[in-house]
Amino acid sequence: MDAFVEKLKEIHPEVHVKQDELLLPYTSFKCGGHARYIALIDNLETLSDVAIYAWENGVAVRVVGGGTNILVPDDGFDGLVIKNNCRRFDLQGMRGRFTNNQMKLSQGYLYAESGALMNQVVRYVIDQGFGGIEYSLGLPGTVGGAVAVNSNFPKENIRIGRAVYAAKILTKDGGIKDVDSSYFHFSPERSRILADREIILSLLFALYPDDKTKLWKRAEEAVSYRTTTQPKQQLTGMTFRNVQITCIYPNSSLPSDVTYEFLLEKAGILGFRVGNVEIWPDNPRYILNRGNGTEEDVKQLIAHIKTTILRRFGVQLDIQLHSIT
Repeated sequence: MDAFVEKLKEIHPEVHVKQDELLLPYTSFKCGGHARYIALIDNLETLSDVAIYAWENGVAVRVVGGGTNILVPDDGFDGLVIKNNCRRFDLQGMRGRFTNNQMKLSQGYLYAESGALMNQVVRYVIDQGFGGIEYSLGLPGTVGGAVAVNSNFPKENIRIGRAVYAAKILTKDGGIKDVDSSYFHFSPERSRILADREIILSLLFALYPDDKTKLWKRAEEAVSYRTTTQPKQQLTGMTFRNVQITCIYPNSSLPSDVTYEFLLEKAGILGFRVGNVEIWPDNPRYILNRGNGTEEDVKQLIAHIKTTILRRFGVQLDIQLHSIT
């Protein structure tokens, strides 16, 4: 046990800290090296204290929840990885007014710690008769991860960020602040949290009352869509921003964007493989690990995609793949 871990155990003896821990079991893609330290934490105050302690001692910190859509370097991560198991959530308030001696609800507020599992949260909210995040049913991972990347239900283009009302954030200077939804600067598959390396501690979602039958129908539609468009194998999500069609066909009268899938199909690289990783032919927004895939394989695959699309269409794809670095 080195000095960092020894001191950390003195401050928080309840925290389980592992040294030189292989990160492969903590991600959906199942590749990558070891973390210098990994701590499993289920209390937000403890999570904040441990992160601040690490920063004060010059140790880099990364937080993982469900481990979906992240890539671990082959040479690992020389810092502290916090496995966020803070999973409490509940309804904390409602708004409405009395009409004809009856209370008519107009809004409800859901509090969720960032490590709460998205599927559990969505099911709870629907059971309470509230809508706003029902299309997130079937998303792997945690509430915090989904918000950090502003996850989407592509079929309806409905993003989780639209339901965020407020949040509690741990900043890199060790401060904890309450923010509203505008703080996140949400865009497709992104928020400022990723760029600033800040940590979402908890979230407050603004929901609306709705018929449970209708809510479950929409939620089940989302699950069905994800079941047919997402592979069950070891995978990571790889997303690129769509591009304006006029970038490729200047004289086109089509108003919509050109999808990333369209570009790969036209370029003839669906199913392209490097080493043990490949573009999933059924949905090219995913990279599959066929067994013993490496970060280097993924990097080479992405480089080939970007080079091919640039050469073929003159379009520079904007990659969105999240790596623990």
